[in-house]
Amino acid sequence: GSSLDDRASAPFRRAMAPNRGAQRRAGRPLSQAFVAAVLLALLAVLACRACGFVASGVDRRSALRTLGLVAAAQAVALTAGGGEPSALAVDGDQAKKKYKSKFGGDFIDLNHPGCKRTIFMNFDGIGGKIVGEDNMEGKPYCERMSKTQKWNVKVALDSATSDEITFTEEGRSMTTRQRKDNGTPVAVTAKWDGTGIVFPDGSKWIREDLYVPEKSDVPVMRAQFAR
Repeated sequence: GSSLDDRASAPFRRAMAPNRGAQRRAGRPLSQAFVAAVLLALLAVLACRACGFVASGVDRRSALRTLGLVAAAQAVALTAGGGEPSALAVDGDQAKKKYKSKFGGDFIDLNHPGCKRTIFMNFDGIGGKIVGEDNMEGKPYCERMSKTQKWNVKVALDSATSDEITFTEEGRSMTTRQRKDNGTPVAVTAKWDGTGIVFPDGSKWIREDLYVPEKSDVPVMRAQFAR
């Protein structure tokens, strides 16, 4: 009986054996969390034998092997980070998520209604690009059947929570979309005001989910063709 238990619980004992090399590298004793995991696993084994949970040798081997594997997983999770919970012990909901930037999303350019203005932010929330479309006929709006030309400009933030966004103007103005007399690249900084981006010339792009259209008694037929 005891030899059978010893063989079945061998994986458990190997998993529980202190990692001497890791301890020497870390230069500190095992954490209280690790000791607690070992004690809990031993209590589970004793309880299993005392309550007669397993009736046959085969069942006993299966139960002890299962307990050993569970305890081994707990030990790995606790010791992988030098005694602190590793990624194995972290709940999936607590895993690192992409930072949701206030600057990310679709925007409405009131100076160019219907024309695409979208900002895509990187995972860290401090870089990205503006993707837009302009009417190829030079009209200050875009409709469903309009021929448009796509463009994009890189953006940068000092930090993920910054209220300022910087981009580089080259051939065209970001707000008027008119060609610039001087094609020299110029760094421009715009600011977040709570509902959108305000540019140095006073123009504003409103984030689409925060846009509240003005009330008017005059029907706007072009709205049905907006892109």
